[in-house]
Amino acid sequence: MNKSPLISIIVASYNHESFVERCLNSILEEDYPEKEIVIINDGSKDNTDKKIRAWIEQNNHKIFVNYLSRENRGLTATLNQLIDMAKGEYLALLASDDKLINNGIRKRYEYFIRNQSKMAVIGDCNVIDNYDSVIYDSGFYDLFNSAKKNYVDDKKIRKEIISNFSVPGPVLMVKKEIYGLIGKYDENLSLEDFDFYLKAVSKNLLGFIDEKVSSYRRHENSTVATEKFVEIQKSVRKIILKNLHLFNLTEKAFLLREYLFSLVYGSYLGLKYALIKEKESGNFFLGFLLKFLYFIKNIIKMPLFLLLNLKK
Repeated sequence: MNKSPLISIIVASYNHESFVERCLNSILEEDYPEKEIVIINDGSKDNTDKKIRAWIEQNNHKIFVNYLSRENRGLTATLNQLIDMAKGEYLALLASDDKLINNGIRKRYEYFIRNQSKMAVIGDCNVIDNYDSVIYDSGFYDLFNSAKKNYVDDKKIRKEIISNFSVPGPVLMVKKEIYGLIGKYDENLSLEDFDFYLKAVSKNLLGFIDEKVSSYRRHENSTVATEKFVEIQKSVRKIILKNLHLFNLTEKAFLLREYLFSLVYGSYLGLKYALIKEKESGNFFLGFLLKFLYFIKNIIKMPLFLLLNLKK
C-alpha cells in the first residue's frame, strides 16, 4: 500500500496568544496521518511565542513541528518563508487564530486524488467568535453572500473569482509545485490572496469542495480603519492591472468593471478620510476641494482607460 504523502500545515502567527493553542490542537486532531506543522511567530508582542514553545514541548512526540520566531516582517513575507520551510508535497494554509475542522485536510487531499489536473482547492468554513461560538454557518454564503454553486466548474469559478472575489479565511490547500508555476505571494500587495487566486484560475488550476474544512475567527475588534480600506482598494486595482493579460476579452471586461468600482469606492473612502483629517486640522474646505477634484479626474479618465485595456 502506498504511503500517504506529507502535508505541511503552514501557520502564520502574530499576537494570537489566546488562540494559538486551539489552532495547533485542531491540527493534531485531524486524522490525516502524514502531516507536519510549520509555524512562524512574526514578531508578536504578546505571549504567543511562549504559548507555542510550551505546546511543542508537550506534543512534539505526536507531530513534527518546524518553528521559527523572528522579528515582524508582515503576513506576505511570512507566507513565502513558510512555503520555503515546508517539506510537504501539499500545503494547507492556516492562521494561528483559526482552526481546522471536519478532517478538512483529508477531504481536500482526496479531492486532489480525484482531480489530478488541479493544483489548488478551497473548501467552505464556518465563522466563529473569540469564544469559539459559531456566528455564521458558512463563510461563503452567510458572511460574503457568495453562491457556492458558482464554484463547481472551471467556467463558473473563473467568473466568480474575477467578478465577486470572496474566498473566506483559511480554506486553501495546494500542491507545493503550484508556486513554482505561478510564483509565490507578491510582497508589494496587501491582498496577496486575490492575486494568487486570479493567477490560479487563469490556468484552471483551482477547484472547490462543498465541505467545511476550517473555522474562520472574526474578532470583536476586527474592524478595518478607513485609511486601511483605501490602501486595500489601491491594491485591488494593482492586482487587476497586473493580471489582466491572463484573461479573455469578456473576462477582461469583468475585471475592468471591478477596477472601476474599486476606483469609485476607493476615491469615496479617500475623500471621507481626507475630510476627517482636514476637519481635525482645521483646514476642512481645502482638503474637501482637493479630494473632490481628484475624484472627478478619475471618473473622467475612466472611459478611455477601459477602451485601451480591453484592446490589449
